[in-house]
Amino acid sequence: MLKFRTIASMLLLCGGLSLTGCSNEPASAPAPTEKQVINVDLTATVVKEKLKLGMSKEEVKNLLEVDYDAEVTSSMNDTKMWRYDFGKKEGYTYTAPDNMDDVDMQGLGDGSLKSQLFIEFDKEEKVLSFTFYSKNEKGELVESRLMQDGTVKESTIE
Repeated sequence: MLKFRTIASMLLLCGGLSLTGCSNEPASAPAPTEKQVINVDLTATVVKEKLKLGMSKEEVKNLLEVDYDAEVTSSMNDTKMWRYDFGKKEGYTYTAPDNMDDVDMQGLGDGSLKSQLFIEFDKEEKVLSFTFYSKNEKGELVESRLMQDGTVKESTIE
């Protein structure tokens, strides 16, 4: 009798487990975190709201959750900067002449690249400024620049 109960219990348990996986509803993926959204679709608004003067390199890495695409040299003062290329189409690559902080205008214009971010750090490796390039709703290329006084200046390039 004990053997029968054990077998019956096992069958009920196995039957219940197999039924739980037989739903007609598609499994829903968890909602993306804020960091995942930033990585996939970095917008000028997100950059302006989240990236701040004085952030450490580690804080920038944690915010953007991806490594920079290139370390480049500022054409203004020869300081090292990080360049991020967001929304790259498959196979996209860009190497600036002389490894300078040159913007990929062609990639941004033809859609090979969604946005490009340059971050300049001071001697203490804190954010000194950034420049972010992306298209606005009208399809115009916009430069958003964090100035050393903490204000963001925007200008249309095209």
